[in-house]
Amino acid sequence: MSANNEEMKTIKQFIITLIILIIIVLGIYFFTKLFVTKEDTDTTTTDVDYINPKMAIVGTMLKKSEDNYYVILYNTEDDDASTYAALLNKYSAKDDYVTTYRVDLSNPMNSKYIAEGSDVNTQSDTLSDLRFGAITLLEVKNGKIIDSFESVESIEKEWKLS
Repeated sequence: MSANNEEMKTIKQFIITLIILIIIVLGIYFFTKLFVTKEDTDTTTTDVDYINPKMAIVGTMLKKSEDNYYVILYNTEDDDASTYAALLNKYSAKDDYVTTYRVDLSNPMNSKYIAEGSDVNTQSDTLSDLRFGAITLLEVKNGKIIDSFESVESIEKEWKLS
């Protein structure tokens, strides 16, 4: 019987060792799962520029597919830019909203259309003669500027916001 007892002791020691080993491996696994964070190795940039269909440049603002629409022009880096953006957001929430394109005058492609002093010119047959102030709203019909508004108050009145 002593040989049988020795075998049983060996088997018990093997099973106990195996259980302890499994517990240690699982402990290491859960420890690393809790305390080790995976580093983001993704090299793609999250600040992706994309084409915004509601944005335009002065050179293309009269060539949109709609027959009747508005174009609002202002410098997005201006101190009042948030006021102008809020005005557009308020209008776009209305039921009678007409498609409105935004032109950023801080874009270098639009910088030559910024008025110097009081030389604002929103009514011209050629794009090169147009000049815009701090904020301008143009009403465009069939590719032609039919009306323009150059103050927040006049834009609110046109859009019936006040």
